[in-house]
Amino acid sequence: MRSNLMIPVVLFLASWCAWGQGTDRRAEDLLKDCAINDTNHPSAEAIGCLAYVGGFVAGIAHVQLIYTVAGDKPPMVPVKVICLPSEGISGDQARKIVVKYLEEHPEELHKPAQDEIFVALWKAFPSCKVPPE
Repeated sequence: MRSNLMIPVVLFLASWCAWGQGTDRRAEDLLKDCAINDTNHPSAEAIGCLAYVGGFVAGIAHVQLIYTVAGDKPPMVPVKVICLPSEGISGDQARKIVVKYLEEHPEELHKPAQDEIFVALWKAFPSCKVPPE
């Protein structure tokens, strides 16, 4: 009985972890997975979407922090490409921004998911100059 349960669990984990692998994930797939109909009981795909989009936002925030804060030296880059709020955004807020953008731009659904996440966030939070310290 235990080995019968192991196979589906391993397949589930492998497919869920595959979300962040490669560039073959299309925006259309992302939109399907991110469209959460029941917030009290989200699907495994919806949870994967939240993790993927939330991780993407965290990555952007951390890279921009590295390039715009240089201690006592001027920043390496004086502009943030995506100007996230100083208090940050939640994974669910990021998901809603991405879903809204993709639903309003069905002509972009054939493109790589990570490209369209970037565009959606950039449109929601356009570039801004780094304030001097």
